[in-house]
Amino acid sequence: APPAPPARASAGAPARAGRPALPLPSREELTVAWGDTVLPSLRPGIKAYVATGRFVAVEGSAAVYAVPDQGLLLRAEAVRSEVEGALESHFGRRVPLRFVLDDGAREVRGHPEPPEGDPADYDVGDFEVLPDAPPGVLSPEQRLMDAFPGAEEVL
Repeated sequence: APPAPPARASAGAPARAGRPALPLPSREELTVAWGDTVLPSLRPGIKAYVATGRFVAVEGSAAVYAVPDQGLLLRAEAVRSEVEGALESHFGRRVPLRFVLDDGAREVRGHPEPPEGDPADYDVGDFEVLPDAPPGVLSPEQRLMDAFPGAEEVL
């Protein structure tokens, strides 16, 4: 009797059966690709919702992208599929996103949280005297007066 023909994959079997899934790009790879290629390729309406965010981690099966406020978080969620599509197009593999609120956004961008307590309790110094300013530096008020000759300062 002739040998049995080799078994064939059924039509419904996944194409990648038995092949391990490709790992997600690292946070660094995502950050570079985002700034150089992916973000500029997005439609302006989508870009507006995700441009101020940042990749903070790659955890499990998703890249974690943090946005600075709740409103942007909700809008980013609404455009997730288009952003994931742009990432997939760039990396040649699916890159699932998880959007989160960036609790550290103010510190990261160099704007510390304001001190606790009443703002009136903090002495910010005399704005009339700028001891560290080099000679010839004009105050904002003086620059305005120079820009509009004949203007008078009303106190």
